[in-house]
Amino acid sequence: MKTIKYMIGKASFSSLTGWPIAFAANILVLPFFIDGLRENPILAAIQIGVIFGCISIVRLFIIDYIEDRHGLNIRPDHLIKRLCGK
Repeated sequence: MKTIKYMIGKASFSSLTGWPIAFAANILVLPFFIDGLRENPILAAIQIGVIFGCISIVRLFIIDYIEDRHGLNIRPDHLIKRLCGK
């Protein structure tokens, strides 16, 4: 069983890795929802959530695909440990 510390670390590293993608998506996607957020914020929030959910799925798929197909471990926690020399 994995420790809570390990799971929090892995989730944090994954989140940090996804941050640039989320930032770019915010810049590209959110301006299209300005009017929708004013008129119907619940519907706009659902639509935005679906888009960002899909972006997350694609990001995780790419990580798993590269690991499986090419045998490379590109998970954020692994990369940070290698960079830190652990």
